[in-house]
Amino acid sequence: MLLDVLKHPLATFIVFVPSADAKQHTIGRGDTLWKLARKYYPASLDLNEEIAKIKSANPGLDDRNLKIGTVITIP
Repeated sequence: MLLDVLKHPLATFIVFVPSADAKQHTIGRGDTLWKLARKYYPASLDLNEEIAKIKSANPGLDDRNLKIGTVITIP
């Protein structure tokens, strides 16, 4: 069944490849995406945009339930 999906000509796969300047961050107690965006993008005028970048770089990340010890990519 999975093989049929992979062979389907209309199937689309999105793979995130971190850039050379991407950073890794290990989630710690009290971390939120808002705090991480402020930390890694201090000059940003739109932290919501930066949060969206972090979320897109980490598919499956549950921003309402960040697990301590999880390593995420900061693009």
